[in-house]
Amino acid sequence: MPGPVQWQKASTPSSIISFYHWAFLPNVDLATAMISAFGGDKYTLSNLARWKGQNETGITKLQENDAENVYAQAFKYEHVIRATCDDYRASAEEELGEHEDDQKAGRKVDCDVLVLYSDAFLGSRGKIEVWQDWVGEKGTLETRGIGGGTGHFLAEEAPEETAEKMLAFYRAHV
Repeated sequence: MPGPVQWQKASTPSSIISFYHWAFLPNVDLATAMISAFGGDKYTLSNLARWKGQNETGITKLQENDAENVYAQAFKYEHVIRATCDDYRASAEEELGEHEDDQKAGRKVDCDVLVLYSDAFLGSRGKIEVWQDWVGEKGTLETRGIGGGTGHFLAEEAPEETAEKMLAFYRAHV
């Protein structure tokens, strides 16, 4: 979802629970300290467990080449945690205003846009068509869901289907 849309969705208890990290991570110093104290690797693995899909093939693919451990090991470093938190902080602060100003001024993305999403993860939680408000007259929007119980990690859980949908888009638009 575009940042401003995601922030608007954080207005109900269920959305706050589902997307708790959007409210937690922008508190850069606090979140960095708490994640570091807990263990960035444990924090990452707990989120991976929440966000991965329910498809056994997808889970196996996510675990191939030790992908979960690679993510977890990266989050052992305070500078990685801090940079991630700062990215969410920027989404809540300066980027939010910039995006809202762009929308008010009618500035849009003027190229073809592909939005890939998990049917079971983001697809079940919101209207993907909201992206249309962000695409200008010179662009087209294509939305493609990936099913089969795939979770948040499309490229890791469903690499072949993700690549096929991306290639089909690029062949049609480039």
